[in-house]
Amino acid sequence: MTSLYEQEVEELGGGFQVYPRTSTPHLDCISSKPLDGAAALAAACEVCGAEGENWICLATHKCLCSRYVAGHAKEHAEASGAKIAVSLADLSFWDFGQDAYLDVFAIEALHAPYTALHVAKFGEAPTLPSRDRPREPCGVTLTLELGPAAESKEPR
Repeated sequence: MTSLYEQEVEELGGGFQVYPRTSTPHLDCISSKPLDGAAALAAACEVCGAEGENWICLATHKCLCSRYVAGHAKEHAEASGAKIAVSLADLSFWDFGQDAYLDVFAIEALHAPYTALHVAKFGEAPTLPSRDRPREPCGVTLTLELGPAAESKEPR
């Protein structure tokens, strides 16, 4: 089976696009305790005190810095087995076990922590699919055509 990335490389001759996973075998790494979004957003890395590019472990709710700061979130995942974390910068979810982003819209177990953080960050709940309202494609296709520049027609 060919991955979407491999298809893209084959069809387009290169390029890179992130395709978040729509499932994970690590759902047991998500705490049943509700996440306090406001406290999470205000926290600094519990190990080094870094602020800015931090992640929240969904198993322990510890705030830890990214691999681009001092790597404490990754170290915690490796040491504890807690595989899923959420970025406080962009609210993206990372699965350290699969080394991949996770699609918050496709994985219902991510909805509660995402909502808690979204409300704390933006002051309103996100629009998420539910069992009653499944995710629907937006129905819009954008096409970019590249060709010779159109001649300029200036008014006379």
